[in-house]
Amino acid sequence: MPNRPDLLLPEALTNPWLAAALVGAAALCVGLHFLKPLAARFGWPAALPFFFVRCAAATGAVWLALQLASRFINLTSALPLWGIAALGGFSLEAVVALYAHERTLLGRGRRAFVLAARLGAMLILLGVIAQPIWSRMAIREVRRDLAILVDDSESMQMQDESLPVPAKLAVAEMFGEDAASWRFRLRESATAFANLAAPVEAGLADLGETPDAETLDARADPLSQVLVEAGEKSLDLVTELARPLEKGGMLPKADAERLAAIQRAARTEIPARLARAHDALLSGDAANLRGHAEAALELMRAAAADLPAMADRADDAFFKALSDPEKAAVDKAAAQMRSAVARRAIAEAPPGRQALLAALRERFNVRLYLFGQSAREIDAASWAAGSRNPELPPEPGESEAEGAAEPESAPSSTAAAAAANANIIRLVAAGSACRALPLKDAAAAAEPSGWRDQAFDDADWRAGENGAGYGFAFDQAAEQGLALRPGDAPAGALLRLAFAAPAAAEIESLALRVACNDGFIAWLNGTEIARMNAPNAEPADGVETAEIDLDRRARRLDPTKNVLAVRASTPRSGCRCLLLFRRADRIARRGTGGGGGRRGFPKDD
Repeated sequence: MPNRPDLLLPEALTNPWLAAALVGAAALCVGLHFLKPLAARFGWPAALPFFFVRCAAATGAVWLALQLASRFINLTSALPLWGIAALGGFSLEAVVALYAHERTLLGRGRRAFVLAARLGAMLILLGVIAQPIWSRMAIREVRRDLAILVDDSESMQMQDESLPVPAKLAVAEMFGEDAASWRFRLRESATAFANLAAPVEAGLADLGETPDAETLDARADPLSQVLVEAGEKSLDLVTELARPLEKGGMLPKADAERLAAIQRAARTEIPARLARAHDALLSGDAANLRGHAEAALELMRAAAADLPAMADRADDAFFKALSDPEKAAVDKAAAQMRSAVARRAIAEAPPGRQALLAALRERFNVRLYLFGQSAREIDAASWAAGSRNPELPPEPGESEAEGAAEPESAPSSTAAAAAANANIIRLVAAGSACRALPLKDAAAAAEPSGWRDQAFDDADWRAGENGAGYGFAFDQAAEQGLALRPGDAPAGALLRLAFAAPAAAEIESLALRVACNDGFIAWLNGTEIARMNAPNAEPADGVETAEIDLDRRARRLDPTKNVLAVRASTPRSGCRCLLLFRRADRIARRGTGGGGGRRGFPKDD
């Protein structure tokens, strides 16, 4: 309801009492009309004043009606309410006078109809003039969408080999290295000083430059709490600021002296200034309040500005003071893929604090998008949990809608396809054990003798899961496979994947599927079975996938041990191999209702 100056009735006069007053004014108007014949006996000298009395009573009734209506709707007219009430009062008397004049001209029913029409027109006119607006306040929280872009390019599958010491200590601590967890936290202290200053600055800005006594009294309670909390938090910083000073001689002399001054300010000067500002606030002394608070703010701002540069030098000094085994442990913990560091920084909580992703999800609808190798949305919860395939779950009802669109024969063919796919066995799968050897030289002499054979000893090769390269763009899984650094394998890598196989009679179809960039040559038990872009691989624009029919090789598989050997040429984005066979049984031979010929394997890998 707008604060109109002509809403004269106090809020203490409740709506029931106001309605009762309106009923009384209406009864007075009706009563005065019954007295009109008495006034008419004395002629116009009495009738004319009596007419204005009736108009005044009608105006009062309309004014009370407008006052009551303003309690429920907004009357936005620029005209004063008394003017609208006067117009309504005189109009009402005019309508009643016309009704009386037409008594001898119209019948009772027609006169009643004309009276109702005139009263309705009068109400519409008053409504147009008063401009009523019904408004309703609804307070609700609207959660906004927040998009986080996740880089899945090849550069994110690399390690930063020349991290500065402060970053190295931060990453090592993030991955749980105890030696790094004892580092000096001057950068965090700088952030704490900035956080101390912010509410004090906001409180002073809210007061204004020259607040009066009424403003001081209104702002006293919240500002008092801000000043007290800032003084207590300043004392909490003293212990962390003292740690570097306790290690005598570790910091440069200038840094040690400045850090000692900051610690002294946090322990005595800042709390004292804030306490004096608090006393001035309680006594209503605005000048001293601002003076002491500004002095405390200057100390906080200076500490927040000086500590970050000192933090870098303190981290350097801390790392130099570590023992050689501790330095090696920090280096090892910090040697992480960029993608793993990003995931840990966003999705996992530091000690005593909330994870960034969890905090954002409390306030926003967080959506994650890949944008490096591919552009698509992924599931935030699955990505945060470390899933290798953080795909979005299907929309509710999506599968039902798709099923409804299929013809009547679809359920039977779908079931048959599912049954057939159930007979597909992965001899070499995405998570199969793999041995890899990076190649520095492209010459064949650089390859170990007999490395393609089943009997070759690969115990000293790198061990991991299926796949090797500088990244794995074909599934955006940073942790999957054997990650190589760009300098490790300029000429490619050799892969060996051992597996057991069923009897040849059980195999109906056998296929090799390879995803790679840029080229490969594959051998099965020492016999070449496939190649692509090899031996001289041209740089490819993206990942290529090849599927090779190996049905004729099925009878040569060994039931105990087989080896799939692959040479990957310049594996920039990775090379991974899958070996699949379809079990020969009734369901497989019956088919799924399609045409004849060899059936392919599903593209789900």
